[in-house]
Amino acid sequence: MTFQKGYTCACCGNVHEELPLSYGSPAPALWFSLAPEERDERCLMNEELCVIDDEHYFVRGCIEIPVIDSEDTFIWNVWVSLSKENFKRTYLNWEEEGREKELEPMFGWLSTSL
Repeated sequence: MTFQKGYTCACCGNVHEELPLSYGSPAPALWFSLAPEERDERCLMNEELCVIDDEHYFVRGCIEIPVIDSEDTFIWNVWVSLSKENFKRTYLNWEEEGREKELEPMFGWLSTSL
């Protein structure tokens, strides 16, 4: 049996020799509970935003954890639920440079299995 050193990157398709420092989910946990044939009908989703049944609203973000004795950062890409009002404000400001400084912190539930 031959083992490959490193990993194949899901973004670029290249093999990298170092350990991966970024993990994540392509969708919120609730999305995976839906029947595959229902997802297109019930969900509006791209790589960063998701709405399910016009009732559940999610944004994708990162939890960054410094690696001790290294310049590297370990990153969990996660989905967080938002209220409809906060999702709307986030969506309306999505393309705004510096939006993270303009919008106040918002409550959300972690919606990713780690």
